[in-house]
Amino acid sequence: MSPTQVRQSDLSSYSRCAQQKKLNDQVRDGDLGRPEVLSMTAYGSVMHHAIHVLEKLNFEKRPDALEKAHSTFDYYWDPANISGIPETYPVTIWAARQTWAGMKRKGHQTIDLYAKYLEGDVSKLLGLEVEFNLPFWLDGEQHTLHGTMDRLSLRKLSGQPFLNIEDFKSGKDYGPRIGDLRWNVQFTLYSWATTQEKFWTDAWGQEEGEQLFARFLVLARRGTWISLKSGVDRQDAGWRGPQDYARGWAAVRGYVKAVQADIYPLSLTGAVCFYCPFREGICGGVAVPDEDHGRPEPRPVKA
Repeated sequence: MSPTQVRQSDLSSYSRCAQQKKLNDQVRDGDLGRPEVLSMTAYGSVMHHAIHVLEKLNFEKRPDALEKAHSTFDYYWDPANISGIPETYPVTIWAARQTWAGMKRKGHQTIDLYAKYLEGDVSKLLGLEVEFNLPFWLDGEQHTLHGTMDRLSLRKLSGQPFLNIEDFKSGKDYGPRIGDLRWNVQFTLYSWATTQEKFWTDAWGQEEGEQLFARFLVLARRGTWISLKSGVDRQDAGWRGPQDYARGWAAVRGYVKAVQADIYPLSLTGAVCFYCPFREGICGGVAVPDEDHGRPEPRPVKA
């Protein structure tokens, strides 16, 4: 068994469509050309970047925080500049009712709404885009868990502090059953990461990291999905604890075994096929069939 870097984004991709995840790997390794870029994918990257600028400058109490967030969005939404955001490229496929100008207006509206949201937010911001690489052992082999937290904050419930792992989403909401977020492995693994001393010392330095680790070790962990699809909608992902971590590692173990066995099945539900960047021909042309496929031919009209 060879060591594997388990990225949270890969786990999410594999759960949506393992075949899509494998094709993304081939693109990253240079074995496959860049796929189509969907309008919502590019928009989400630019929106994330602008919101993080707003958060950072707001934390620094900069009076121009909102202005800078808007100018950041304008700059990177320009096709000539969008590639300045890592792994982001100009749009090649526009979804129905999505246009460059329309999504630009939506972006600015969302930034204004998020600024209003921050005015009433009482959390203590600990970090933005906190990246981590943590070792773990599986069947006697050491692997690495990689992830990047959009937002990590300290909040209180009934006077008791807890760590809140927050993730921004600007596209499709999680689903009709928001309670399903309770089982979301991203929040589980990110919560587990905050229980590791290396998470804190890598991000904050040895001395401060050790202090933060000791200070927060006994606190509860909670996940929050922040939907930016239409406004700012906080969706509770629930608390996380040891039983959740056990379930999360069971999922990781299955993922590692499947990757090492080169098992990448095509999505069984087809829920992501219409929006898949590899939908044109890569999967044998079956990802997006003719809308009228299987429709019986009309009977000829008798003269």
